[in-house]
Amino acid sequence: MRRLLVLLTAVLLLLVPQCAAAADIPADGQYLADVVLSGGSGRAAVESPALLTVADGSVTARLVWSSPYYEFMIVDGVTYYPIQQEGNAVFEVPVMPDIDMSISAQTVAMSQPYLVDYTLHIDSAGMKEAAEGSAGMLLVGLAAAAVAFIAVLTMFRRRLVERGAV
Repeated sequence: MRRLLVLLTAVLLLLVPQCAAAADIPADGQYLADVVLSGGSGRAAVESPALLTVADGSVTARLVWSSPYYEFMIVDGVTYYPIQQEGNAVFEVPVMPDIDMSISAQTVAMSQPYLVDYTLHIDSAGMKEAAEGSAGMLLVGLAAAAVAFIAVLTMFRRRLVERGAV
C-alpha cells in the first residue's frame, strides 16, 4: 500500500510542474489572442483576435490593419514592412503578451506621410490554439494524471479484495 502511495505521489510530482509550465509559456505553435490598439487619431484599428506564432520562446503577431495605407511599423527601434502588397496592410512583428508596447506606424492616408504613435496590447488570458484538434500540454498532463490515479485506485481496491477487507 505504501508503495502505491509513493508511486502515485511520484507520478503527480512529475506531472504538476510540466502542467504549470505549459500554462505559463505556450508551446511552439500558432495561437489566437485578443489585441487592443490605442493612440493615434482613434480611427485606425488592427483585427482582433490576431494570429500569434510562438517559436523558440519568441512571439510574433500577424497584425492586419484597418487600412491599406501603412508603409511601415517600428517596434523596439526595428522597422518592419508589410508582408503583402494588396488589401489592408499586414505586418508580422515581435510582441510581448500582456505588456503595453509602444509602436509607431507610418501612414500615407493623409496629404503627406505621418508617423503615428500607438500602444499595442496583446491579451494572453484568452489565448487559444489556432490549429483545430491539437491537444494542449496541460490537457495531456491532466489526462495522464487521471489515468495514473485510476490505475492506483484499482490496484488498491484489488489488494483490499484479496485480503478480504471489502
